[in-house]
Amino acid sequence: MRYLESCTPSVHLRALNAARKSGNVPQAVTDLYMSLTDTSGGCIPKYRYEEESQTPRKSRQPPFARQYLPHDDGFIPPSCQEGAKVVVDQAVRNAERNHLEGAHEGQWRTTVVTPLINEVLRWPQGLCVRLLSVENCAIGPSDIRMLRPGERRPTDESSQGNDESSRGKGTGKGKECEADKTWKELTTTRMVDYSLGLFLEEEICDVISKAFKNMGDYEQSLNQSMSYILHTPLLLDLELKKTNQARDPQVQLAIWLAAAYMKRKHHEWDTSFPMPGLVVNGHDWKFYIAFERENGLIFIGPQPFGSTADIAGTWEILYRLNILIRWGTGKYQKWFNKHILSWAREQGSEP
Repeated sequence: MRYLESCTPSVHLRALNAARKSGNVPQAVTDLYMSLTDTSGGCIPKYRYEEESQTPRKSRQPPFARQYLPHDDGFIPPSCQEGAKVVVDQAVRNAERNHLEGAHEGQWRTTVVTPLINEVLRWPQGLCVRLLSVENCAIGPSDIRMLRPGERRPTDESSQGNDESSRGKGTGKGKECEADKTWKELTTTRMVDYSLGLFLEEEICDVISKAFKNMGDYEQSLNQSMSYILHTPLLLDLELKKTNQARDPQVQLAIWLAAAYMKRKHHEWDTSFPMPGLVVNGHDWKFYIAFERENGLIFIGPQPFGSTADIAGTWEILYRLNILIRWGTGKYQKWFNKHILSWAREQGSEP
């Protein structure tokens, strides 16, 4: 992560308190951070207490009283409570087996991560949110990707055949050095695993399409990719740690979010709103929140999000996923309507 501090845009990994000491932290960032960290105790729904305490399972230690929510806040609709219990129990069993067998990240994704996310999305507040597989969705256009120190963005001249201006220091004339190729691959083709995006009504999609009508093909996207997700507002991104790869998942998440930030800057959209992300490494889930400061990004984290090593930690994951989805369909949706949808209406009204 330290290398990203000298890139463009720069990314600085900070704890929240350290970020506050070095500059202003937007209130929207603080509010989201506090909602994810202030659980006032445990996250197991109160309705689970009686069954878990009266019928303990021999195969595992029953949760302690402090691991339950202090009150039943209704974060799980009554009609979904039994289904959520089944999904949590199955996720814990699958996670334990994956851990013991040293399973590949694809197995973790299929048997643990995806079922937990889909469980929250089937609750009423998640019905307007899509789970998107974006591991093959390249960053585009290349103008918004992160640059190495000394590298410059392509110019009109370079696009006509002289690409020397877009290369970093130490690149030989007429040739692209191996470091350049590796960096461009890292910042354009190796993406995060999942994103959560908002469903847009047909009327809104028409507004967006009309706004993009007179722009270049490479500009006609609401996010940092020109793939099938191009007309989907992304509210959350998730990266899994890859087995037998030295690549740091938080670096990949930071590169992906930096491209989202550059996309907002390109269209002069508001860049102050937080961009949350998750990193999953086996049992452990961590969250990050990125926000702009001085033409770069502050990357708050890592902060605990939950763990599939036990029942209590898995309920934490569901609880916090629910918070993020409520945030996405509430505050993020309002931000999108105010800053991007209003922009699209203005663009579409111009002759």
